[in-house]
Amino acid sequence: MEEKITFTTREAAKYLGISSSTIYRMEKQGLISAIKTPGGQRRFSRESIEKYLQESQSFEAPQNPSRFKKGNIVRKFGVM
Repeated sequence: MEEKITFTTREAAKYLGISSSTIYRMEKQGLISAIKTPGGQRRFSRESIEKYLQESQSFEAPQNPSRFKKGNIVRKFGVM
């Protein structure tokens, strides 16, 4: 079986295990690049997807405090 060179948005999302809307957000943020067909459809190269996978290994998750911490629940709902 021949290895794919380009992926549709849906195929790229499935390959990465994320939603199509996340693919669009990633493209908008410059994390992954796409080529547009004459009909306006996006095609993602295997190279672009693999590059993202390599770079994403060094991403750090944001360390925001949860809005559901015990203190917030006490103030909002009177629960201890």
